[in-house]
Amino acid sequence: MITRTAPLRKCHLGERCFDNGPYNGKNKYLNCQFCRFQKCLRNKMTLPSYLLFTDQNKEKCLEAVITSLNELDTIRGKYLIDFLAPTGTDLSINEILNMEKVVYIEKPTGHPMNFNSWAFHSSVITVDFMKKFAFVNLLRAEDQRIVIKECYVKLGALFGSNRAFKSRKGSLSFPDGTDLLPKTEWPNPRISPKLENRIRSRLVGRLAELNVTHEEFLLLSVLLFCNPAISNLSDNGKFLLGIYQNMYGAALLQYCLYKYQHNGPARYADLLGFYSVIGKHYDDVIQYYVLLQVLQSTVEVKKIVQDGIEAAYKN
Repeated sequence: MITRTAPLRKCHLGERCFDNGPYNGKNKYLNCQFCRFQKCLRNKMTLPSYLLFTDQNKEKCLEAVITSLNELDTIRGKYLIDFLAPTGTDLSINEILNMEKVVYIEKPTGHPMNFNSWAFHSSVITVDFMKKFAFVNLLRAEDQRIVIKECYVKLGALFGSNRAFKSRKGSLSFPDGTDLLPKTEWPNPRISPKLENRIRSRLVGRLAELNVTHEEFLLLSVLLFCNPAISNLSDNGKFLLGIYQNMYGAALLQYCLYKYQHNGPARYADLLGFYSVIGKHYDDVIQYYVLLQVLQSTVEVKKIVQDGIEAAYKN
């Protein structure tokens, strides 16, 4: 199960197949992939050795992990630039999670994009990117929703910041230069320009200070959302995410040791410290949207963007 790339077939009986007692010929839980996998987790089965970093296979594992992440990120970038998310819709996160596959359409040459269309499109792309990871597909439905709602805004900010950093720009924007923040119709600024500037530039500045490599960016991206410390996860969800966090964390440490030798542990610590900067950025974004509502701005956002903001309120 843990090596499959296709989504795991979900249980249609409410994930309660094992509540019916021992198998007696009438109980068909043996045929339910999802409930059997969750039962394995409850019995503390772990990743096979060939997916763990050991002295014998660490170089091969590191290469395989980074190659896999790079392929997914390349696809994400192509969809972001050259395609459009389903048009004429206002999808929520739950609706995207219930889709077997998000169908994109090729972007016509010169197609106009504004803040709202970019915010929607990039959010769909980010959620869809997260869905492509095995450990996300293996989570229970509620755990999957929790992880994606908690992390997709932060992950999207990391993607945008890395794009700006690689383009040698000092602030966040959408790919065509559209401002990351919506335009308001107030004659005078009613939200602190300092807050807006922090949202646009804090993450990009820190990436530049660290001079983050592409490999480090890839590993930081996935470590952002395979996080067992996310609130309200089930025990199985925490256990599963902990397994993958250990694997990707070991890959990042191995990369740092390989590239920076005796400075590797310090580099590893600096990179993990970047998550605190993402947390501050997230707090600023939420504060900004709270102020928009308090000040009764006419700015409207799509359901998927609102889902991320509401998830922050609940936490």
